[in-house]
Amino acid sequence: MGFYRLSTANADYTVHLSSHLEKMTVKGLDNADCAIFETGIIHPDLISPDKLLADRQYREVAQKIIGERKPVFLTDLPPRKDFPNFLYYVTASALVVTVPLSLSFLLDGVPGAVATGVAYYHAAANVSGFAFERNRDHSKNKILTGLSYLMETSEFYLPGILRDAVTARKAEEFVAPEMAERLGRKPNIALFFGSNHHGIRISLKHKKVRDAIIALHAKSGYVGVDRDYLDPVHEFDFQDGEQKPMLTRWETSLFEK
Repeated sequence: MGFYRLSTANADYTVHLSSHLEKMTVKGLDNADCAIFETGIIHPDLISPDKLLADRQYREVAQKIIGERKPVFLTDLPPRKDFPNFLYYVTASALVVTVPLSLSFLLDGVPGAVATGVAYYHAAANVSGFAFERNRDHSKNKILTGLSYLMETSEFYLPGILRDAVTARKAEEFVAPEMAERLGRKPNIALFFGSNHHGIRISLKHKKVRDAIIALHAKSGYVGVDRDYLDPVHEFDFQDGEQKPMLTRWETSLFEK
């Protein structure tokens, strides 16, 4: 799908997106000081640099980041360990359209029509990531920006959007300040995610949006996701004299469980 750039008060970001079945390229990655990788259904403490280097989607970009001895952060929120992976994806995918469609059957007139429209917009937002040219800078693409707002704000109840909000909070409130302290300047952070996460730009730019999404899921007990991974940020970093990156688990205290 390509990438886009955005800036906040804390960091400059390049968000790289692609299907999990295609290979990301290093285009647009020249200024990255560190990287954040999506880990999806895999629990972050089970990821290793070798797994990133062997991953079809991440292989080329991981080689560049790790080869330049830059930190790699893992911020994702995986499913509960007792929640089957296939059920997680089936449930998340079904909810995209079934919730608004169900409302459309329950509501009459204009409210029902609106709910039906939202269902179709949900579907469009989710497949839209595949319609944009690969490896291209889409920072100024107004259509994609609009769909990003639609996805992040109208699909707030989905686990994928919660993961966006959790990563955005960790990026803005932990990774960015940590890197700024190390570098003595505003950091450049590269994020690597699947194309259905293009709405993450909204949670990165708007604290009130990500806070509202997280607060809603907190009220429901973070259904389906592993709450033990709310606070931690995992980092692969090169210590002095080490040839391979070492795994560090940071406790951020950014979330109420």
